[in-house]
Amino acid sequence: MSTFQTSFFHFLRPVAAVLVIFPTTVIGFCMQPSPPIFKPKEPMVPYCINTFTNTHTCSEITLNRYLSDLESYNYDVEIYIRDLQAYVRDAVAYAECEIDTL
Repeated sequence: MSTFQTSFFHFLRPVAAVLVIFPTTVIGFCMQPSPPIFKPKEPMVPYCINTFTNTHTCSEITLNRYLSDLESYNYDVEIYIRDLQAYVRDAVAYAECEIDTL
């Protein structure tokens, strides 16, 4: 056995002993989930759109830009919803982990 292997196994003995004596304390570490950081903001309606009468006096460029912004917003909302669902799953797993360590 090499010197490295000997020193490595010598290091592992106390670690193994701690794991046997305090399994829930050492292994029972529960990682708290982080909520999504980015929440999308709805784009501003251009001044040339009248939302009450559903009419507009916008140029085609302005309308296309607004529609593009809406598409981007909808895409960002879908990602945000997926991130929130993942956060909820992680929060449930965290709560179950905390319960298991009691």
